[in-house]
Amino acid sequence: MQDETAEQAPGDEAPPGSRQAGEVTCPVCGGSGRSGDGECQDCGGTGTVVRIVGDA
Repeated sequence: MQDETAEQAPGDEAPPGSRQAGEVTCPVCGGSGRSGDGECQDCGGTGTVVRIVGDA
């Protein structure tokens, strides 16, 4: 899991380190961190996004 102080990427559903959330492969770039000729805008180039995986 990412450091809780990490910035939230545009494709994240929750801040990194949130309870009931986990990293998954970015659905836009397939985990490469690249989209087209540059950095993936959804994951910010990390290849992963944070998704809510549990219910409160």
